[in-house]
Amino acid sequence: MKKNIYTICKAIVLICLIILVASNFKVDKDSKASMETVQNKTIEKVNLDGFTQLDNLNIKRFLGLDPSQYDGSVYYKSDDAMSAREFIIVKFKDHSQQDAFKETIEKRISSQKGIFEGYAPDQAELLKNAVIDIHGNYALYAVKEDAATMNDQFLKALSEGE
Repeated sequence: MKKNIYTICKAIVLICLIILVASNFKVDKDSKASMETVQNKTIEKVNLDGFTQLDNLNIKRFLGLDPSQYDGSVYYKSDDAMSAREFIIVKFKDHSQQDAFKETIEKRISSQKGIFEGYAPDQAELLKNAVIDIHGNYALYAVKEDAATMNDQFLKALSEGE
């Protein structure tokens, strides 16, 4: 009887271990959606009044990212210099770029928080609620009141391209 219980416990531990290890190796599926489609669907229901789409030079200047390393990128920034509002959508060439992107964006958020916390608490609060979402070959970084809506639309656009 004790031997059966011991065998059952070993089996349960083994199954749990397999599930734990397998979940760490899960890789998000790449989306086949074009950059243009993902961009259009992500901003479809978003108010872009007061935003300007900026070029690659400004992506490098403001975010510290090199757009030439990606398959595509689109960056919008608020026209108001006193605003932290901005967002970027990036299509990676390969998954190895994900960690560097996330690290760079986290540094951006930290830097911006340091700037805005003293005199613009509403902007600092936006930064605390910033969205960084990386799925397969795409990433979204958004600092906006409706960042969650953008993220939902971003995920929907990616899933339509699978």
